[in-house]
Amino acid sequence: MVLLLQHGASPDATTKDLYTALHIASKEGHEDVVAVLLDHGANHLLTTKVAYALGLLSAGVTISFVLFKLMNTFIRSRKKLTQKIQLIKSKSKIIHKWTLCQYR
Repeated sequence: MVLLLQHGASPDATTKDLYTALHIASKEGHEDVVAVLLDHGANHLLTTKVAYALGLLSAGVTISFVLFKLMNTFIRSRKKLTQKIQLIKSKSKIIHKWTLCQYR
């Protein structure tokens, strides 16, 4: 499954009844598969034809696990943004010092 996702397979592909791999993995309690699908951008808000939404608690996959994965994604994004801001600040300091040196 990881190989397929790495080569462009959609994590949100559906059956004729609109079940996704995330629906099935959560229903069967496969936490490792759920983690991989969430890491590859699976949409946890999709519902099936019969309006089955992800019942993560009843499926054996705890809400805290899903929240943990979502928080990790948020933290990684925030760290990348912080690093970019720090890089821009350091470059602007260098440019400012260079400009001051030019006009002395």
